[in-house]
Amino acid sequence: MDGTMKVSEFSLACIILLLGSGIVLRVNTFPVVGGMAYGPAFFPRLVGIGFIVCSVLLFGSAWLKRRAVVENASERTTLVAGANLPSVFRFLSILVALGLYIAGGPVLGFLATTTLVTGAMFAMFRVKLRLLLILSPCLSVSLYLLFEQLLRVPLPRGLLERLIF
Repeated sequence: MDGTMKVSEFSLACIILLLGSGIVLRVNTFPVVGGMAYGPAFFPRLVGIGFIVCSVLLFGSAWLKRRAVVENASERTTLVAGANLPSVFRFLSILVALGLYIAGGPVLGFLATTTLVTGAMFAMFRVKLRLLLILSPCLSVSLYLLFEQLLRVPLPRGLLERLIF
């Protein structure tokens, strides 16, 4: 079981590092707002840098734990045989959801994509349907108001949002 956690921590650290790096690279394309000490890229850049720092700390933690474990044949088989299929499926579904979110954002827009992806994730983790139908749109609208209106972060407008706004 310990060996599985170390592999998971290392994999998670790689994913967080890639995500943080992607965020930092993407915010460099955000427009600069004149007359402000900070622009729409400020907060997302901080989040990206935070992801990178957390991934480095997670790498370090996994490395220190890995050095402390005595590797033998039984631990190696635990790494392969200890994988729980539903957990692996849920983990992979999160990666697929992130990919669909990134690909669908420019096409469907922020509000529609966020509502669909959070709804799918809530369903995947067995949130009650009634709660899912309330939380997904509320979360999407709240995030839209926070980032687009308050922090002035440009969010993708898709087909539906172009018709509404």
